[in-house]
Amino acid sequence: MKDLENLDPEVKNMIDDFLVIEKDMTVSIPKFGLNGMDISFFFNFSKNPNCQTIDGGQNFVTIMRIAKGDELTIDYSTFDSKYV
Repeated sequence: MKDLENLDPEVKNMIDDFLVIEKDMTVSIPKFGLNGMDISFFFNFSKNPNCQTIDGGQNFVTIMRIAKGDELTIDYSTFDSKYV
């Protein structure tokens, strides 16, 4: 986290929004930075999600029927302890 102290506040907010800040305050930033974001970054949060990861975040499956236009949701606590 110390390496992030001098970043623009908006960049810090994006890191907090899109990446996991671990309990020990470390952050794993993808090789290509925020440009390396994949579909997993665009799921919305729900305590009653309609999707789940099957391998820690690389692949996702639906766990109920999803109608056209419905949000895809996951429980963020799967990835980030601040949502527990």
